[in-house]
Amino acid sequence: MAGDREAFVAAFVTSSAEQAKAVAAMADFYVAAGAYQKAMLAAYGKNAIKLGSRELVDDKWLDSVRVTVDGDRAVAVKLGQDKPLALVKTGHGWRIIPDALLNAIPGADLARKAKMCRAIAAAHDAAAGTIGKSGYSAEGIEQQLHSAILNAIFTDMQQTPRPGGAAPAAGASPLVIEVRAFLRPEGTPPYVLGPKAMTLEQLTAAVAAAARANGNVKILIRSQRTSLHADIAAAINACSQAGIRAINIATEKPPAADDTR
Repeated sequence: MAGDREAFVAAFVTSSAEQAKAVAAMADFYVAAGAYQKAMLAAYGKNAIKLGSRELVDDKWLDSVRVTVDGDRAVAVKLGQDKPLALVKTGHGWRIIPDALLNAIPGADLARKAKMCRAIAAAHDAAAGTIGKSGYSAEGIEQQLHSAILNAIFTDMQQTPRPGGAAPAAGASPLVIEVRAFLRPEGTPPYVLGPKAMTLEQLTAAVAAAARANGNVKILIRSQRTSLHADIAAAINACSQAGIRAINIATEKPPAADDTR
């Protein structure tokens, strides 16, 4: 479905014109990401994709999705993840309610979320244009894409009004949020803050409490090369919405040599 924009859009039921526009932009992102992943795998082999997941090119990923039906409503959950999708039965069959997917995209409103999706789609298109060219390795292309997506997230975050206050003290130690890899044991939360593993909801509550206790708190978000961009973005968004001004990201460094051959 990732390569069929019309089918992607038709799979959702939207509640407003603004939400429909956001879903259309999200379709642009998924189509671009799917094309990028297919091109990466064709050019560099099965180990080319290190960042994020391969769901867009994996025809069997639906085999690990559990669906619970209750009348004309249903909830779908992929094993190992904590982001359920709500579905509703319409006159045209089952359709996805897009709220959960849109909530995971940074942006203060639906228009900003749509803009973010278009920016991420453009980043994938730009990265796809370098695939197979001399001087570009799979690892390097992935890292450039990762940087472009994080830059888009930070650009949006800087446009979001946040509560004022003094700048964080220069010598203060940051709170460290670990973003786990996409592939992890079933039921394992995607985040670690201090000694505790946390879902996004728990992380959101924890950083909000930290901001209330210390208006000058600093955050370091430490991701792995195989962390989902959506998980990283959601952590940034949670911190930003809590009014935290100092947010930095550190990504696991790639190996010295390209290991995709």
